[in-house]
Formats: sequence, C-alpha cells, structure tokens
Amino acid sequence: MDNLLERSIKDIIDKYDPIFFNKSNVTGIGFGNKRIKGINTKEPCLHVMVQKKLPSNKLYKHQLIPKNFLGIKTDVIETGKFSFCGTPPPLPSSPPAVSSGPPPIPSTPPATSSGPPPIPSMPPSTSNNYSFLSNRAKKRAHLELLLKLQSELRPLIPGAAILPITKKGGFGTLGGFVFDNNTNVPYILSNNHVLCDYNTLAPKTPIVQPPVEHYGTYTPNDIIAYLTKGLFLTTSSMENIFFNKADAAIAEISSNIEFKNMFLRIGNPLGITEPKVDMIVKKIGAGSGYSEGIIISTHCKELIDFKGIYNCYFHNQINADLNTTDGDSGSLVLNADNKVVGLFYSSSDNIASFSPIQYILNFFNVHFKTP
Repeated sequence: MDNLLERSIKDIIDKYDPIFFNKSNVTGIGFGNKRIKGINTKEPCLHVMVQKKLPSNKLYKHQLIPKNFLGIKTDVIETGKFSFCGTPPPLPSSPPAVSSGPPPIPSTPPATSSGPPPIPSMPPSTSNNYSFLSNRAKKRAHLELLLKLQSELRPLIPGAAILPITKKGGFGTLGGFVFDNNTNVPYILSNNHVLCDYNTLAPKTPIVQPPVEHYGTYTPNDIIAYLTKGLFLTTSSMENIFFNKADAAIAEISSNIEFKNMFLRIGNPLGITEPKVDMIVKKIGAGSGYSEGIIISTHCKELIDFKGIYNCYFHNQINADLNTTDGDSGSLVLNADNKVVGLFYSSSDNIASFSPIQYILNFFNVHFKTP
C-alpha cells in the first residue's frame, strides 16, 4: 500500500507541479511524511514548501493549498527562500566560449606570503564521537575543525575550502574525490557554482586551496586542480520552466598534489546509497563544519532564488534539516554508514537541499573508490 501511495505522490510531483508553482508563496513540492505539531506520523503525503505560512484569510482563494490533492494528503512546510550558498554573479544565458587558457601563475612564492593562521592546539582523540565533550570543549573542537578546513591541507582531504583562482572572496567545499570510469584520472567533485562560478569559467581554470581570499595571494603550490567539466545551470521563467537535475562540476587534480579520501571526524566514504525519508545524514563543510540531520523530503521539485533576479528550478532533489551556511556548497552528504547520498548546493532558513549522487556520477562517468 505504501509503495502504491508513494508512486501516486511522485506521479503528482512529476505531472502537476505548475499548479503549485503558480502559487506565489510556494518554493517546492516533494515526497515525505506528514507531521502534526512537529510529530512525524509516518504517513506518506505530498509536501508543499512555502516561504512563509500564512492564515487562510490572508490569501486569495487561488493561493490556498488544499488539504488533499487528488485524494493525497498535503503537508505545508515553511522553508523561507531557497538560495545557493554563496554570493552569485548574474548567470550567462549560454555557456562561455573556451578561453585561450588559464591566467598566468607566478613561478616563485610572493615574499609577503605569511601562510595560514596557526591552529590552536587540542588534546588528540582516537574517536569520532564528540558527544562526551563538554559544551566548551565542543565549541573548541568546532573552531579547530573550521580552522583546519579553511587552512592549507596537504594531503588534500574532503571538506577543504576551495576557490577558483579568478574569484576574489568567498569559498566553497571540496566534496570528495572521484575517478574516471575509463582512465582512472582523479578529480575533485564540488558544485558548478563553486568550481565554474555559475557557468562563467573556462576549462583549465586553476582551483586553489586554501582560498585566495584568506591570504590575498597564491603560489603554484596552492593550485590543486584544473576545471574539467560542469553541469550547466539553466535559469527559467514560470511560463517556460526548465528543471536542472544537479549543481555539480569536476576538476582534474594536479599531478603534484597528494590527496587522502578521508573526512575529518567522519572517516572514509564507503560507497553510495539511495536517499530515504527519515534517513540520518551528515556532512563536513568548510563553512559550518560537521552537522547531522534527517532527510525530510525526496523527489523534490524546487525553486532556487538567484540574487532576487533569476530563478533556477531543480527536479528530484533531497531535503534535510541539516545545518549549513555559506561556504558549505559542494559538501558530500553521507548516511550513518558513511555511504554517500548526495551533493549539497543550496539551503533555506531551515532546510538543506542536495542532489542524488548517482545521477552526478553517471553524468561525469566517474566513481568513488572505497578502502
């Protein structure tokens, strides 16, 4: 019965999304369980995400969300606006022309470079479980984690702060390492809006770690990879919606860069898995560090606000109550067994959105390696 109900709800999401997106307050629809006063009833329903819950007397009749739609119960979830976790420039309407090559790289380190800030010392721990720590020690551990992720990391590890060499300010997260299915060439995996700067950068653009903004300069040793390929992000209007399937890009790792496929606090990724409602998930991001949450909705169609000017629509996304902030874009999301579920790219006031990992691996023809 539940499988039939789930298929019916997903069919509504696939076929009737214009009815909901034409309501000005709606940010998305998805499959999940109905909650009553915050309690999970475990009853499958159609999730309707809205910027703000409003009393019915404050809405026009055509803006009201029915309690049942085609015999399926609905659950209205207040999310606020979804946006990419960064400060975006305008999206170009078409892919950029291939440039003559990356910007020049200095042959010697600048004399004024002083390197990353020192990391405060902390007693070593052999366990990834931080629950035994006092609140003060947890804050200290959190600070130490962020300082590590935003400083130079060699060997390179997932969760590190990264940035295209051409971009000044901000940073994203190195999600993980993937390998070409045919040649076994290693790449870093992150978002388009992190590695391609929202479709604007040409192939072979250098990617640096740590981010340039932290020290105001860079050396050849800061270059960890060169942009290879990105999933093009398309904006669209309500009258002619185009649904993106993921925000992702890869960059080939420089031959002189050592890397280690192990997350701080999490350990090694151990394959991939499909998302499920109520699945416990976690991530390591360069902006907020480590956080855990629960998948609330799957098979989501969502509207991502782009600088208040453009709209990016996405299909078959995953929502979780996972704490994120600017700089976390590109983080891999894993389940409790360290299997990769998806790639984080956007958030609202209280929800994190990420794309299923299988689609991304198929698109780039790559795979993860497990120990």
